[in-house]
Amino acid sequence: MTPHLTEEQVASYRGRSLAAGELIQASQHIAQCEGCRARVATASELYTGVEALRAVLESEAAVPAHLTYNEMAAYVDQRLAEEETEGIERHARECGECAAALGEFETLRREMAAPAKLPGWRERVSEIWREMSAWKAGIALAGVAACATFMLMVVRRPAPEAIRQDARASHQQTQQAAGIRDGKRTIAEAPGGNLTGLDDLPASLRASVERALAAQQVEAPAELADLWGKRGVLLGSPTASPGVELVGPMGVVEETQRPTMRWKPIAGAEYRVSIYNGHFEEVATSPWIREPEWQVANPLARGARYSWQLSVREKGVEFTAPAPPAPEARFRVLSAAGEAEINQLKANDPGGHLVLGLEYARFGALDEAAGELQQAQEQNPDSSVVAALARSAARLRNPKP
Repeated sequence: MTPHLTEEQVASYRGRSLAAGELIQASQHIAQCEGCRARVATASELYTGVEALRAVLESEAAVPAHLTYNEMAAYVDQRLAEEETEGIERHARECGECAAALGEFETLRREMAAPAKLPGWRERVSEIWREMSAWKAGIALAGVAACATFMLMVVRRPAPEAIRQDARASHQQTQQAAGIRDGKRTIAEAPGGNLTGLDDLPASLRASVERALAAQQVEAPAELADLWGKRGVLLGSPTASPGVELVGPMGVVEETQRPTMRWKPIAGAEYRVSIYNGHFEEVATSPWIREPEWQVANPLARGARYSWQLSVREKGVEFTAPAPPAPEARFRVLSAAGEAEINQLKANDPGGHLVLGLEYARFGALDEAAGELQQAQEQNPDSSVVAALARSAARLRNPKP
C-alpha cells in the first residue's frame, strides 16, 4: 500500500486541486485505506453514510439471519451435532432463500458422489464445487469493506442473494477493465494507474476528463453560477399566469447563436418573447405567436449572457413569465474559443461521445453534454463509470434555485 496522504494532500483532495496523476493515485489509496478515507470525508458525508447504514439495519432488524457458507457446507457434509442440524432445518423451513441454497448444495454433493456417466463429468462438477467454495472469501471481504467504510462494529450474515450480486459485480469489473469505447479511442487504466487513450487531447481537456472519470461525476463550470437561482426584477408586468412554465434555455450555455426559446403552452393563448442583455436592454423580440417556441432571428453575441421572458395574452389579459421575485430565465451563448475547441474535437473523432460530452459540460453546454453522454452510455452498456457520468450530467440540467 502507498504511504498515507499528507495533510496538504488531504486539503488539496477536498479542494479538488490535485493534478490528474496525483488525483488518481490518491483515489486508489483512499479506496484501500480506511484511515485516509475518513480524513478526506467531510463530517456531513460521514454522518450521511452512518445514518444510511443505520436505517438499513433497523429496517431489516426483524429479518432472521441467513445461513452462512460454513453452516450450509457442514450441514451437507453431515458434520454438525443433532441440535445444530435441527436448528438449520428449522431455519430452512422459514427461509425460502436458504432452503433453495441448501438444495443446490445437496444436489452438487450427490452428483459428485455418483459414478461419472460422461467423460469429464466428475471434473466439471468438482470445478463447480470449488467455485462455490470461493463464496467464503468473497463474503468475508464484502463484510469487512462495509464495516470499514462506515466505522460501525456490525456483523451480519450474508444472504444467498448477496452471493449472486457479488458475481454480477465481478462480471461488471471485468467489463470495465476492458476499457471504455469512445469513437476511435479506447480509454483504459494502465498498470501504473495512468489512463491511456487520451494522449491526443489538449492538456486542459485531458485533465478535465481524468478528473471526471476518477470522480465519476460531471462538475458544473464556475461560469454557470451566475445563471442559476438568481432573483431580480424583469421588465414588464409583475403578474404571471399560473399555467405558464418556461422550458428553456435556462441556466445553461447555448452552443448556437440563434437559440430556440420553449415553453409549455396554454390553450387559446398568444405569446411574445423578449430577450435582454446583461444591461437589461432588449436585443430581440418576437411578434405575437401561438406556437410554444420561437427561434431568435439574428445571431446573439458569443460569450454574452442573456435573460428572456415570455408575455402571455389569454382572453384579453396579459401575463409575464417568469414573474418577480421568481429567478430570471438566464442563459449564455458559447464563447468563440469554446466553439473552436468543440468543432476541432468533432472533426478529429466524429464517433466519439464521451470526451465530447465532457467537453460540452466543461463549457456549460449541459443540454448537449447530457445528449452526448447518453450516447456514450449506449456504446458502453456495461460501464458503471459512463452511466454515473450520464446521470450526473442529467442532474446538472435541472438545478434547484
